[in-house]
Amino acid sequence: MSGYRNSAQIFTIGLNELGQRVDNYLFKSLKCIPKSKIYSLLRKGGIRVNGKHVEHIYRLKINDIIEVSSLWYSNKNSNFVKHFNNTFIILLQQSILYEDKDLLIINKPSGIAVHGGTKIFNNVLDGLRFLYSYDVFLELVHRIDRDTSGLLLLAKNRYSLCCLHKQFRNYQIKKKYLALVYGIWPMDLKIVNIPVICKKIYKNSIKNKPLFINIKCSETHFSVKRYFKFSTLIKAELITGKTHQIRLHTSYLGHYIAFDKRYGKFEFDNRLSHTGLKRLFLHAYELNFIHPRTNKTILIRSPLDKDLKTCLDNL
Repeated sequence: MSGYRNSAQIFTIGLNELGQRVDNYLFKSLKCIPKSKIYSLLRKGGIRVNGKHVEHIYRLKINDIIEVSSLWYSNKNSNFVKHFNNTFIILLQQSILYEDKDLLIINKPSGIAVHGGTKIFNNVLDGLRFLYSYDVFLELVHRIDRDTSGLLLLAKNRYSLCCLHKQFRNYQIKKKYLALVYGIWPMDLKIVNIPVICKKIYKNSIKNKPLFINIKCSETHFSVKRYFKFSTLIKAELITGKTHQIRLHTSYLGHYIAFDKRYGKFEFDNRLSHTGLKRLFLHAYELNFIHPRTNKTILIRSPLDKDLKTCLDNL
């Protein structure tokens, strides 16, 4: 919770912030201020907790009051969210598939990043926080690629976030995807367990062949949903969750995902031009996990986006 007193920005710590380091809390709350400046303010006393100077590693307690001097923080600069496009916010609102007091699940559109970064303004997390007027705790439980569409899970309190992160670490959350890949996928190719490096590095200057090195393995389970003349619609279940894992595994096997600008095959994309598809054909369609509060199994599915359906109809 935040407010203004004597022209200073005031934050009052609640249960959801309990135990967080003060610097990490401020990084999220003061997005308009660079991290280096926040550290400087903590050192120089421009930021105080309960009226006292604290180190950046201080752990927050319930009812702690953080005060940011108006000398460093202005309401005008902090209101960066006022520039959100109304169309973007409406799109996020329409994407909500499930919500209760602990969870929020959306059907993320392709082309939208899940969180902000350098040169990334419109993003799911900040957009949803704006939609809820910053009155609700919201954090990503997991991530999906910017160009991937489909199910994205967020937590509305720290208890749920910690419980769901534990489920991920214990491989209890099941995520399934649909992808259109180049060629005829072998029916008996069901498990792929290959070490990957998630960078665009090519071996022997051969393009579209990512370099695989001996690091911790990443595992994906595959099955065939439907064959087409020169492509296959496959299901992919992530057992581990490495960056670009499905895209890397399919690319390494020579079954490139349609319109994958990083690991794909131009000739394949060109053969699909008549379908009207212009985006990555990778969709997170199923999410299965245990509700952190009720301990009941939650199974939610998201249908293919219209442009993906149109592509399949034209094959």
